[in-house]
Amino acid sequence: MRKEKEKGRGLFFWRRKKAEQAPSVEKPPEKPLPPAEKAQEKPPALVIAEGKTLGESYGEPSMPAEEAVYPLQQWHNAVLAKTPRELTVPDLLRMIRQDVHRDLAVALAMDFLQEDPYVCEMWNADLLEHVSRVKAERILPYRETLLAVMKRAEEMIPTHEWDLEEDLEELKDTLHRLAEKLG
Repeated sequence: MRKEKEKGRGLFFWRRKKAEQAPSVEKPPEKPLPPAEKAQEKPPALVIAEGKTLGESYGEPSMPAEEAVYPLQQWHNAVLAKTPRELTVPDLLRMIRQDVHRDLAVALAMDFLQEDPYVCEMWNADLLEHVSRVKAERILPYRETLLAVMKRAEEMIPTHEWDLEEDLEELKDTLHRLAEKLG
């Protein structure tokens, strides 16, 4: 304890000193993104085998139950124990937000969105909104599907019961954002 107090050096100084002594690792240069016209038209193959859980398919062990004390850890364990068919809209929304197997979540979201473009957990079309916020290169493989979903969402606007005018504006913003990404 005495050495820590000498010369104002504490635990944080030690950590900083250790970090400075560690060998530097250079990051490889990032590959440029393909232009939209060269994007795949078919979705990427998913690595989930039929009947296998996400944890089994990705070789990702779950945290021991006694260590998973926070809700996010508990949710992550629950998702790893599910098969893709068992995932719900709230699971997909959280997977997209947390960037947990986001490509799988986007692929599965397409099925829900084709059934109902306004599918949601908390507000109208929140799944569509979350998908619209994913990077373009991750949603371009689903371009045709998303264009059909967008068209159907626009057609449903006049007949849908809107709780708030703001919900309608949010949907219009989402559709605009998607249209820009899909080109």
